[in-house]
Amino acid sequence: MKNRYRVFFTCALLACLLASSGCHKESYKDKPRELEAVDLGLPSGTLWASQNLMADRPWALGKTFRWGDTRPAEESQGYCFLEDGQLTKYNFDENKGVVDNRYFLESEDDAATALLGDEWRMPTIWEFEELHDYCNWEKEKINGELCYVVSSKVNTNSIILPLKYITLGLFFIDFTFGEAYEYWTNCVSDDNSNAWLLQGDALRIKPRGRGSAYIRPVYAGRVPVEDVKINEVEPIPAGTKKSVSVSIIPVNALDKRLKWESGDDEVLYVDSKGNLTALFPGKAQIRATSIATGQTSVTQVVVTDYVSPEKVDLGLPSGLLWADRNLGAIDESDPGLKFCWGATRPRGEDQGYVDYSVFYPEKEAYSNGVLSLDYDAANVILGDGWRLPTRAEFKELTDNTVFSDQGYAFTSIRNGRTLSLQSGYCWTSEYVDESKFYVFTGWSRRIGAMNGPCAEWIRPVFDPRK
Repeated sequence: MKNRYRVFFTCALLACLLASSGCHKESYKDKPRELEAVDLGLPSGTLWASQNLMADRPWALGKTFRWGDTRPAEESQGYCFLEDGQLTKYNFDENKGVVDNRYFLESEDDAATALLGDEWRMPTIWEFEELHDYCNWEKEKINGELCYVVSSKVNTNSIILPLKYITLGLFFIDFTFGEAYEYWTNCVSDDNSNAWLLQGDALRIKPRGRGSAYIRPVYAGRVPVEDVKINEVEPIPAGTKKSVSVSIIPVNALDKRLKWESGDDEVLYVDSKGNLTALFPGKAQIRATSIATGQTSVTQVVVTDYVSPEKVDLGLPSGLLWADRNLGAIDESDPGLKFCWGATRPRGEDQGYVDYSVFYPEKEAYSNGVLSLDYDAANVILGDGWRLPTRAEFKELTDNTVFSDQGYAFTSIRNGRTLSLQSGYCWTSEYVDESKFYVFTGWSRRIGAMNGPCAEWIRPVFDPRK
């Protein structure tokens, strides 16, 4: 589970994703065997079932369910939340059916609750993440069945998550090419047609009605959020990307969704997951609000100056010195921040890299064919002597260096020093016309044209002669 945040978003028509409509919802009549609630010493206190729902032993897979159906898929007649091609529950989109903005399965629609009792339910995405972070995962064969043995890091308890081989039959021969396991969470996805599940090494989405998966219940109840607290954020340099730590009280609250906001998007950008991008020196408040209860926490973050680049002397005929990193980069391996042409404030990655509201400088700002220093981000941010390079200066760089595609590295033929661009496109200071501006393409070592509202990287230069 090296990349549990990786998500595969599948696009398909709703009618293809959800099976036949209009079924009558009723619980499965055969009660499963009683399950043991296993304490793995998790911070939230969540107890995990000793085996899958409807399994007769810990290493057995049990039966699969459609998301939100309390009957096994093999017993279900169509999907219970679809009528005449429209969703009837757990929907955010009026074009797809009845809007109720429900994100978690209610007790009546949770197979684990319906079959085992009120304290049992299907796990959330956060509980699967916690299970990964605070337990050891080892593959073993148990009674001939491939399983994950998930062991606590703080006590001697463990649970078994059985896997299932994927086979493909060709010409009377079955080929086994891997294993997979899919366990539903109780969380619907943002596109309504799918729900979240644990599959292989990641949290992914799968069609709610057409797809089915196994269920590993948790003994946790449905606890509401009482409070939210953003933990203190130390001052960070402009260009820094950082995740904010937040405490949700109590730790076993069911709905951990938060809405994040920044008081000044030009100073500090915060995405929907609480990840910060420090864009410009200054101060900005960030706010986290519980979507479930409205509890709010606010803290102020100080953004300090950009990290000053080092000057690299490549022995160029002009004497020009190049910055060892892109503008806004913390170090040489960091790609830095992106800027629209003529803008002196960068854009955060999740703000989108195209800004059609960007201010175009007046013609006199680049009447001589080169951007005025007042609109040159490198000069405004780094100070006198620094600026964007011209087309001729990029050509001088390529003419006097040997290129390697490892990091787009340019090694001087005069003194052997190397400059790594670390990015594909870098703005020049020159314009094509009032909407297009010249950009250097790192991997092809050529000058092209790019629309000004598109944000790209900047590699500053320092002219010691001025």
